[in-house]
Amino acid sequence: VTVLMIDAACSHTVDFERTAYVRVGSYTKLLRDYPSIEAAVWDRITQSDFEAAPAVGGLELDRALALIDYPKYFSLLGIPMPQGQEEVAHYLLEDGILCRQDDGRHAITNLGAILLAKRLRDFPTVSRKALRIVQYEDATRTDMLRERESQSGYACDFETAVEMIMALTPAREDIQGARRVATTAYPERAVREVLANALIHQDLTLSGSGPVVEIFRDRMDFTNPGRSLVEPLRLVDNPPRSRNQQLASLMRRFHYCEELGTGWDKIISSCEGMFLPAPEVKEYSPAGGSMRVTIMSYVPFRSMDAHGRLLSCYWHACICYTNGTAMSNQSLRSRFGDDGPSQSTVSRLIGAAVEAGMIKPVDPDTAPRYMTYVPAWA
Repeated sequence: VTVLMIDAACSHTVDFERTAYVRVGSYTKLLRDYPSIEAAVWDRITQSDFEAAPAVGGLELDRALALIDYPKYFSLLGIPMPQGQEEVAHYLLEDGILCRQDDGRHAITNLGAILLAKRLRDFPTVSRKALRIVQYEDATRTDMLRERESQSGYACDFETAVEMIMALTPAREDIQGARRVATTAYPERAVREVLANALIHQDLTLSGSGPVVEIFRDRMDFTNPGRSLVEPLRLVDNPPRSRNQQLASLMRRFHYCEELGTGWDKIISSCEGMFLPAPEVKEYSPAGGSMRVTIMSYVPFRSMDAHGRLLSCYWHACICYTNGTAMSNQSLRSRFGDDGPSQSTVSRLIGAAVEAGMIKPVDPDTAPRYMTYVPAWA
């Protein structure tokens, strides 16, 4: 006796000779004869949820639990881990890590796999979403020094990934009193926020690509599949939007992000605190699109190009605005540090930003000496 288990169609209707059919009770009927059912079918097809879809199904509970790092789930949430498998499964089912199938077996969802997989290669639907960290010898992609591809889910590997990125960046030791204090070239807070954004806001439905961190001599690039849901110049002070709602929710509960729309505020403020050039955001359209965020290492103001100066001016105005103040000539000079530009140079930079439509004066009739500025969209 041969028993075949055929999964239900999930991305198209069931057709025979180009005619769609549906089961109504114990009968097979023409789908077009049941408009309400047809509408529900097409709604499910067009609004499919990648996170909730099974990555691997038909598993007994013990096998399903063996494929994911469920102790990490309880550890990150600060919940005592239950003793029995059924009690463990209760939590995982509630959070969409597992789902129970009609035959009584279990499936690990794409959400569960991408967050808690022990080995991502065990899950074909998300195996290409593994985080890659690449270090290059200089400022080009010609000579690669090392590469690391994460083997486990994001929740299991996030802290290790941040530690590795920071370890591969230049650092120096300063003496503060009787202690040696390591100072890195990039703010760890900004690195954590950009990395979390790249993982959470990527387009999981784009196959064949995943998040990549590239470390160069003078910068770091964070690239993820999928264009930004928010206009790049409105990333600061914009209501939070997430492409992957369940992923974002669990990452927040794991304390890897906040879901408050303040991530970019922290990124910009952290870079300004170390007098770094403003981060740069680029979007690419081919093959579904992608987004790249670049964090630059320290560059003196005199060595910055015109675009970098304008971005630094614009983001500083945004941060001042979100903090309830307005940018002034003095605040912008302080943003570039002790070796920053003169007052007249900053005035010309502000004038260029106003002309470019990036910022605007709070009161155009104020004397130049007391002029303050806010983002053009404010």
